[in-house]
Amino acid sequence: MKVRLPFITILSLTLGYFAFSQNPNETCANAETITLTTSSQTIDLNLDDALFSNQNGCSTEDMDNYTNYWYEFTLPTNSNLYINVTINNHAEIYDACNGTKLHCFSTNNLITDLVGGQTYKLRVFRSQSQGTTRNYFYINTYDKIANDDCSSPEILPT
Repeated sequence: MKVRLPFITILSLTLGYFAFSQNPNETCANAETITLTTSSQTIDLNLDDALFSNQNGCSTEDMDNYTNYWYEFTLPTNSNLYINVTINNHAEIYDACNGTKLHCFSTNNLITDLVGGQTYKLRVFRSQSQGTTRNYFYINTYDKIANDDCSSPEILPT
């Protein structure tokens, strides 16, 4: 009995720690790094073990119990960034932890105003009322086309 009691206590504490521990990238300071490419990448988003806390969503949403997953990426060139956070998820892009919110959206978005070489923070989040379904999101970059606006047209031969 003397040997079993310490073993059971240690086992209970260990299991309790893992049962209630949060995912490591639930804070901006522990953001997971994504290396961007021009190929679409699927990033696994497992919200099953996520902790919910009362916080703001996008500016059009009220306070709610949200769970966060934070990612960090560096845009390789002055390119467009496409993110599809899939149904029930939302995303915000910041210039730094506790920095300026640059974009906030649901489902998918093509972002055209980010600067190559700059590191950004991406918060992917979901409200508790939308469940803790295991999910994913897509992310990739597209090279900007040189003549994609009126100020830099391509002259066609006549």
